[in-house]
Amino acid sequence: MNSQVTRLFVLSTPIFLVLCGSLCLAQDSHPIIGTWEWLFTESCTGEISNPQTEGFTIQRQFGELGQENNYRIYRNEALLFRGHYAISYVWINDTHIEILTIQQDSQEESLTFGFLSGDQLVLADLETDCPFAFYVRRGPVSAENTTWGGMKSQYR
Repeated sequence: MNSQVTRLFVLSTPIFLVLCGSLCLAQDSHPIIGTWEWLFTESCTGEISNPQTEGFTIQRQFGELGQENNYRIYRNEALLFRGHYAISYVWINDTHIEILTIQQDSQEESLTFGFLSGDQLVLADLETDCPFAFYVRRGPVSAENTTWGGMKSQYR
């Protein structure tokens, strides 16, 4: 019996370490990390705006979590806004919601967010739950300094 327990322990430990390593790796990253290109926004009344109707593009860039949580917005790939972000989780009426908080100086904006697929991000105002802004994952903005974390996030 003692040798069976020892054999089970020896065989299961490498499997456990591999699984734990994968889980720990997943906890260090978040799907929002990377650069996102604005596709369109749908207002509360159903009106649609997009880069063609507005005459400009918007890019949102989220840096690695835990490393200052840098956040940037670009308009036509020129830096428009620089700040920090945080992600929190709440339960509302048995629904798990992720909240994105963006800070610049003394201003703070809270948005709910989700993913339609791994490459499509949806943002909405936390209080009104609209408008909905849709983004697609893209490569770094040409003005960005490419980091190893940024390169990894493109291939997740």
